[in-house]
Amino acid sequence: MKTKLLVLLAALGLASVSSRAATFTFDDENTVLGSYFDGLTSGSYTIDGIKITLTSNFDEFNATGSNFGINQSASGDDTDGFDFDDTEGSTGGLAEGFTISFDQDVELVSFTVSSWSAGNDVVTISDDITTVTTITSTGTTSLGNYALAQGSTLSVDTTAGTYGNGWSFDSITVIPEPSSIIMMGLVGLASVMVLRKRK
Repeated sequence: MKTKLLVLLAALGLASVSSRAATFTFDDENTVLGSYFDGLTSGSYTIDGIKITLTSNFDEFNATGSNFGINQSASGDDTDGFDFDDTEGSTGGLAEGFTISFDQDVELVSFTVSSWSAGNDVVTISDDITTVTTITSTGTTSLGNYALAQGSTLSVDTTAGTYGNGWSFDSITVIPEPSSIIMMGLVGLASVMVLRKRK
């Protein structure tokens, strides 16, 4: 009877882990992530057991009261957003963007942007092989629980637009892949069995 109860408790714990989504929010210098990444070109942070790594394609990340972007040193830059650099010679026409990776397999749930300032801006989100989605306006875009393997890179690039008009990266929501959840559940079950055996 006790064994069945322990297995049931482990299964309930597994179910609660599987339903837990982690949201990483960047668009405010007063949030943990906004203040942590402000001034960095690359960094990692862990929330709910999932570590995210962000790397700028150039220059430092900049978090303000309501936006998160890249503060490029050139004049005319949208300093608290990501913008398309099709005219600025100092960076050779490189559009502002960044990469995201995680320390475990995850499913990408949604990606939120704000402060869209130009109707012709296009943001492309892709992994090493596939375009996951394109974004053309402010709001939350579903990523359809797209599977991203541990260590794989998700590229977020401004692929069209006007220099000086940008957008803010607000947040990304992910959930652990079932394989990661099962592993955590098995570790929990093994721990319960060891404790039970000691008694």
